[in-house]
Amino acid sequence: MRKGIPKDNQKLLQSEPERARLAKLGLVSMFEAYAVTMPYGPSISYAEICDVVSLGRHETYRTCILVGLRGETVFRMDGVAVRIGEWESVGFDTEREATLEPAIPRESSSFPPLVLFVMGNRRGHVPIEFNETKRKRIRRLG
Repeated sequence: MRKGIPKDNQKLLQSEPERARLAKLGLVSMFEAYAVTMPYGPSISYAEICDVVSLGRHETYRTCILVGLRGETVFRMDGVAVRIGEWESVGFDTEREATLEPAIPRESSSFPPLVLFVMGNRRGHVPIEFNETKRKRIRRLG
């Protein structure tokens, strides 16, 4: 336990009504619900979008696909706004500035929109080729 600071009530923080309450108060912009990163591979995460979230240049990945799972969000890039509904998706280059925000103001919606982030093309890593013949040919050409 941290000195002088009470323990977080993890059960209360993980409940949907508590996350919606914190979002409506403007205390959080995003809750990352689940994340998996494969070694030298893609990253997959779920996030509730409570306010405007900057999706600026990503340090690790070059590309991203966003999939709407619950509610609606607005994706903005280069002055263009795209509304993402449930099971709709958009892909983009993480070299460019972008934002994501709820389509409905947080005061009027019961739960924040939920999106799936699929990040790919890890910077600094070339996909591994498992076929030995192709690997030898690539070495000769490179």
